[in-house]
Amino acid sequence: MAGSSPFLEISDRIRAHIIADTGTILVGTRDAQLTPEITRGWGPSILPDRRTIDLCISLSAGAKTLENLRDHEEIAVTFHQTVNYKTVQLKGRFLESGDLTPQDWESFERQKNVLTEQAKQHGIPLEIGFRILALDPVRIRFAVQQAFEQTPGPGAGSAL
Repeated sequence: MAGSSPFLEISDRIRAHIIADTGTILVGTRDAQLTPEITRGWGPSILPDRRTIDLCISLSAGAKTLENLRDHEEIAVTFHQTVNYKTVQLKGRFLESGDLTPQDWESFERQKNVLTEQAKQHGIPLEIGFRILALDPVRIRFAVQQAFEQTPGPGAGSAL
């Protein structure tokens, strides 16, 4: 996957609104033995070039994810709106990691607010929902190479 396709522009066709208003994010990687690793992501920001995304993962819970990304650069990120199950998966190439910027913190808080509203709609107590928040976030950046519809139904798995 890495280097095998040009970077995609994140547009309405790729469901940019789902990325911006996501409730939950799963970040998938693999190691050299093809063993998958999944961690939660937080606070996505589509960067001005519309081809790269910053998001946060937990430094402690995502340690294996960071190791995998440094070794292989391949990443698959699934953005899911918990109220209506609208889901999109983006695959791409890891570019860098680092400390959170002020914009990353704003995005983190925005997603926390979206998740709070979605939890209320589902009747999930906030103290349960907040257990999954990253307390030690680190920023990762990736360039999008592929996009897939993952909303349950006949179009699930199709390329966007």
